[in-house]
Amino acid sequence: MGDFFTPDTALPRLIIVDDTDPLIHYSPSEAFTTDLTGKLDGQGVGGPVYNHSITGTTTSSSLSYKFNGTFVRAVIAVEDPSNAAGWNCTVDSHLINNALITFNGLVTGIVACDSGLTLAGMFDEHTLEMNFEFSESAEGANGATSTIWLDSIQYQPLPSDPLDGVMLRVHNSDPFVTYDNNTGHG
Repeated sequence: MGDFFTPDTALPRLIIVDDTDPLIHYSPSEAFTTDLTGKLDGQGVGGPVYNHSITGTTTSSSLSYKFNGTFVRAVIAVEDPSNAAGWNCTVDSHLINNALITFNGLVTGIVACDSGLTLAGMFDEHTLEMNFEFSESAEGANGATSTIWLDSIQYQPLPSDPLDGVMLRVHNSDPFVTYDNNTGHG
């Protein structure tokens, strides 16, 4: 599908769902571990992980999340992309844009996939599914496979959705954000 992703300026408001949200279904659950210590904060490329938590896997597994919205993306971290086999994302069983990572070393804040215009004008419930695929060929020199960590799921809410109690990412291009250069200092 390529790695063209929707720019943040096109989606100034997104709800952020942390990897620890109980509505994310990890399968099989024993294939995933959660780190709540900020293990990857301050390391690698891409900045700290959201809310200092990440949930990762080193084996073929999947996750799913149901949401009401017109856009969705998954944000991940990968400790060594050269040793990670990969992933693919679908929304309502339709393949969406998935990233190709060509960087070696720890990478955080990776948009793993995004739905682009797939959900435009669709106002019902959707399911994001993310499948992680590992193989022996993905093992590094020491036989270890890199962990792929879910950092967050971000989606554009419906205009009618209440935003009380959610974490909202507001980009500085949001038309409701105003900037005033009047500091009152002379």
